[in-house]
Amino acid sequence: MGRRKLTFNEFKMNMIEKYGDSFFNEFEKLKKNPYYTLSDIARKYGVTRSRIGQIYERINNINYRKKQTPINKEKRMEEVSFSCINHPINFKIKFEKSNNIRQILNSEAKLQFHEKCKKLGLDPKYDKHNYLVTINNKTIKIHTGNVGKNKYFTIEINKGIDIDACLCRSLNSWFIIPKEEFKDKKKTSFIYIKNNGKYDKYKENWQILTNNH
Repeated sequence: MGRRKLTFNEFKMNMIEKYGDSFFNEFEKLKKNPYYTLSDIARKYGVTRSRIGQIYERINNINYRKKQTPINKEKRMEEVSFSCINHPINFKIKFEKSNNIRQILNSEAKLQFHEKCKKLGLDPKYDKHNYLVTINNKTIKIHTGNVGKNKYFTIEINKGIDIDACLCRSLNSWFIIPKEEFKDKKKTSFIYIKNNGKYDKYKENWQILTNNH
């Protein structure tokens, strides 16, 4: 015979004993905060995103992607407006049609980056997939992070990238970081951005994009 499935109350007590009294509050935050994700909870409690997804499904009796993402999308659409009617890239179209919260946030970040560059008199050129940007012969990759306690970004080293532009939403700031900062890191690394931290000197470091060298 297989193991007996726990009742919901047994499951809840098990989770509280393992992760603490406030654990279930995290799942309420998912409903209220459109930037808060399964990954944020997973990092906070040191478990995998997949495991948090399983717990979410047990609590709500529905898969996270089927239920939570459209709710978050609706909230984001209410909060964000763009002046990009004549935008040369279809970021806005992707933003409006997507049901994937990560794709929505990435598209928004790229729009912000593009509009900032235009204000600085720069002419950004994009690759065919819109993953990389070229400005003054520099190759830039745009990253976006969530609002919350965690501000992690995945940096790929030795990929022909000269600058990493990281939008840290919780600080409402861009960090424009040159590749030299990561010369001692592994091929793919996580970086953590916080106020008065290691990367603070690169906060709103837009002048690096205006240099021709």
